[in-house]
Amino acid sequence: MSGSKDAPQDGNGKEVVGLTDRQRRKYARDGWVVLPSLFTADECDGLIRHMDAVHAGEITVAGIVPPADGAEHLIDVDQCHIHDPVCRDFMLHPKLRGPLKDALGGDEPEGIKSHYWWKGSQWSQNWHCDGTPLSGCIGVWIPLVDVDEEIGTLALQTGGHTGAKSTTTTSDRESGRVIARTRASSSTFVGA
Repeated sequence: MSGSKDAPQDGNGKEVVGLTDRQRRKYARDGWVVLPSLFTADECDGLIRHMDAVHAGEITVAGIVPPADGAEHLIDVDQCHIHDPVCRDFMLHPKLRGPLKDALGGDEPEGIKSHYWWKGSQWSQNWHCDGTPLSGCIGVWIPLVDVDEEIGTLALQTGGHTGAKSTTTTSDRESGRVIARTRASSSTFVGA
């Protein structure tokens, strides 16, 4: 499909086929890679509008209960791809398939876990360290809005895919590399 007008393109209009050789080497060495400008601002805004409508109860999705009027906090949606075809289509977007397939050594990617957080929601998390790597699983982090230290930058332990997770001490946080401060129209993370 290379060169086709229907081929997926990144936010800069460049065709997305898979990881470049340089990205593959980086992923193998570090366990993560940033895919700059993978999604357009319109694509990010479209998912935001959809999820805001779900949150407001304007769109009904099985398994997602909007918060009561006057609730103190926003909800978060776990496993939204199971019941919401818009989330599932974004999670398995053609722009992600090639890079994920390359990172998985040729295996076809599947969506097994998804989470959508609203800024200021009850489950917004402070600095933490996720579990140990699972064989054959890759995490994808797509910031749909600009992020900063207050609302969710992502720090990674380079080489963390080769061993156990680190603890969440201040020194770990300071040694982690913050890789994204802007929305997905600027960067998307793929990592082990």
